[in-house]
Amino acid sequence: MPRLSRLLILVTLFVSACASPTPQFIGTDLGGTPAPDFHLIDQNGASVSLASLQGKAVVLTFFFTNCPDACPRTAETFRQAADQLGADADRVAFVAVSLDPEGDTPQAVQDFLTAHRVTDRLIYLTGPRADLQAVWKSYAMFVATPLPMPGRDMENQVNHSDRIILIDSSGHQRVNLHTDVSVDDLVKDLQLLLH
Repeated sequence: MPRLSRLLILVTLFVSACASPTPQFIGTDLGGTPAPDFHLIDQNGASVSLASLQGKAVVLTFFFTNCPDACPRTAETFRQAADQLGADADRVAFVAVSLDPEGDTPQAVQDFLTAHRVTDRLIYLTGPRADLQAVWKSYAMFVATPLPMPGRDMENQVNHSDRIILIDSSGHQRVNLHTDVSVDDLVKDLQLLLH
């Protein structure tokens, strides 16, 4: 075999060995469609828009403070993910949009954030029902207050879709996850988004 041919074969094998496949998100890839903007009020009374968060990756979900299961678990997941991200956590905005404008009072929101140790990590957005409904619709969130049933206390409960949306620093929807996502899987997808 001529020397040049052997050299070309070796270079091809080396390049093939060094080339790694494109990393894949663990969640469902949303293809990069623009994320609908919104303007709501955070737990400190400040107006926040999605556009104002550009330059950061956004972890967007939907909460209500009286939620008995998924919302508290997701808040804990966010806190642990931020801890694992270390310095990269400063490049991520963890955002929750209220599903219960009447129940998510300023005090209820502060109590929720304190209970889950995310006061300085999670942006909890509220606003008038009409404003929140527009956001729910733009992110395909199903939200309903269940009908009362005999023998069950359904007061302050909300049925809702199960979504966490990762938005890149340019404001594009990239990944859909569910609230049962593990901390490690959320961190992996965020690291892909950041790097």
